Amino acid sequence: MLEINVIKEKPQEIIQRLAIKNIDATATINKILELDAQRRETQKKLDDYLSELNQINKEIGILFKTGKTAQANELKEKTAQTKIQSKELDAFLASTISQMNDLLVQLPNTPHSSVPKGKTGRR
Repeated sequence: MLEINVIKEKPQEIIQRLAIKNIDATATINKILELDAQRRETQKKLDDYLSELNQINKEIGILFKTGKTAQANELKEKTAQTKIQSKELDAFLASTISQMNDLLVQLPNTPHSSVPKGKTGRR
């Protein structure tokens, strides 16, 4: 199986190498790159939400210690919403990774540079 980093670094080279086996991988490679970008963006958003949750939890602790219960309860409600959003993002991230892996296993390894262009193959 080709690794995503190799695909990101040299997508055109992989497409050309697979064309030797008469495999048109352009659409698959493009979809993998799109899903990888989506995965990275989603992971960043999820990390931001989790960071925000940690910060809010610290603030809640400080507010309870200083006797500002009303403000602490407001922040608790915000954490509940943020937790829901982070769970949705986590599910979306898992789905994106699954789709990307499904496509990655469909791509064969590229042939060695000494392999001549074939006359038959998958399409």
